[in-house]
Amino acid sequence: MAGRHLTTAGAIALASMAAAGGAFAAPTITGVEVTRTGTTTLTVDVETERGDSVARPRILVSSRLVRVNRSHAPKRTLVRARARVDRDDWREASAPDDLVVATAVMKRVRQPTGAKIRLRIRVCDSDGCITSNRWVTVLDEDDAAGDGAGTDDAAVAAAPLPPGAIDADGAIKVALEAAGPLSTLIKIERADEYGAAWEVKVRRADSAHVKVYVAADGSVLRIRVDDDDDHDAPPAPGGIGPDEAVAIALAHVGAGSTLVEIEREDDDGVAWEVKVRSAAGVIWEVELAPDGTVVDAEIDD
Repeated sequence: MAGRHLTTAGAIALASMAAAGGAFAAPTITGVEVTRTGTTTLTVDVETERGDSVARPRILVSSRLVRVNRSHAPKRTLVRARARVDRDDWREASAPDDLVVATAVMKRVRQPTGAKIRLRIRVCDSDGCITSNRWVTVLDEDDAAGDGAGTDDAAVAAAPLPPGAIDADGAIKVALEAAGPLSTLIKIERADEYGAAWEVKVRRADSAHVKVYVAADGSVLRIRVDDDDDHDAPPAPGGIGPDEAVAIALAHVGAGSTLVEIEREDDDGVAWEVKVRSAAGVIWEVELAPDGTVVDAEIDD
């Protein structure tokens, strides 16, 4: 895939950066393509020329888009997605300036084919970071009709659990035990793959990422290695764990609130993003710093 090329206008050149002990070069963004791959999903392909670093670059894509909540009510809000350069591209790239591609997925958004959206793209590796702001037209995938027929992520998250089903806290405990000693939580969310009620992403003691699919009765249906390692940085030393993050978020939203989803973050001073349903049924996104400070809290519309 190293020869893959995105046909977008306006490549961004980046001069080599200087640092003590020598010069180095961060990746260069050469193309961006946005494709509608589902009724509420956009796929953002960012093509870069790799720099000198031996580490695969990571990207952060953000944009103010029309996002739908779990009741499918639309609202314009900031949407972010993270990814790393494709593994196969990186293996095939043998020198600086070889083309490599990172793909980020933006979920629960409703931008029609042909719409122009403004993206802020940040690409980083160990040599440095670059940021680009650009307008990109949303394309339609050739087989979009087939993709659109799938289950909507928002519908899965909103579907009620059966009576007596294991809750998020219980699913986390089951997944961590199944993944082995010293495993740590990365993310948990509702799921319907393999008949599971919960999909739990876990970092094992050997640093491998696995997805553990937990049924409503608490049984483990499947464990598989996850190649989407966009959260591979270890938690900050001395930072709060998932249990503390959940407790802080629930307390912040108020009595009667329940956990919907928790995901570890690793940038902008945010260690955890916790989604909580208030007693009134409103979904809140609470962002927490490594020390447990509430960085931001907003209604997830």
